[in-house]
Amino acid sequence: MFTDTLPKLHLSATAPETRHTLSELRRRIRIALCALHGHDLLLHFERGRRVCLRCVNCGHETPGWSTR
Repeated sequence: MFTDTLPKLHLSATAPETRHTLSELRRRIRIALCALHGHDLLLHFERGRRVCLRCVNCGHETPGWSTR
């Protein structure tokens, strides 16, 4: 995956507002990459309630299926 090659930002020593801004920037980059290349979907199970497909990179979820 391309997002694995992005540099990891060490945010522990920065101000809270800077940390929030940088994490928001990383989230938007992940979403933009998914828009260009498509989602990397994997099955996701929610404790016996629901099964859905979730993107590994940006966290996008499909509506899924109920298991009740």
